[in-house]
Amino acid sequence: MTDANQRSRRYLDFNTAHSAHMRHRIEEWKSIYDTDDNAITKALSTLARDLAAFTLIVEMVRQAPDEGEGKHLNGMVVEMRVTGFWNSMLQGVRRLAEPGPVRRKRAVCSLGGLIQDAKAAHADITRRVFVEEIAGLEYDYEAIEGCHWAYVFAHRELSFINIPRELDSEPSRQRHVS
Repeated sequence: MTDANQRSRRYLDFNTAHSAHMRHRIEEWKSIYDTDDNAITKALSTLARDLAAFTLIVEMVRQAPDEGEGKHLNGMVVEMRVTGFWNSMLQGVRRLAEPGPVRRKRAVCSLGGLIQDAKAAHADITRRVFVEEIAGLEYDYEAIEGCHWAYVFAHRELSFINIPRELDSEPSRQRHVS
């Protein structure tokens, strides 16, 4: 094997290992964002639900009849909800903003940690990585477009064609424009 072939092989081996590492890292990001037990989306949903419940209680208090002696509500329930709401909001916001590591033993599922890790990997996030690994789309939108038209021409006898979603090149094309 020539020196050029050996260098080429080492380069390909490095890129394959590098791609696998980046793919694994992106899978971790997706887990942190959406599928982990403590995922960011779950924390945001909890915060939104708590805010909705708190807003409902505030509106309930506002609309409660005032019979001269003040509003007649179960004050203990309202006070517990107010105290619990602020505690959960502060803890939730703190946890989402925490810039701790997203890997290692004391990993956190936070926007701060996710952003910090993405910044650290910035040089490795190429357009191909963004389109294929993060967005989950085919990189070559022209090839998708070719398949789209081949499908259309193959079914042109029909009065109506239901084109499969994976033959839509627009999502891939949009990621190339940015």
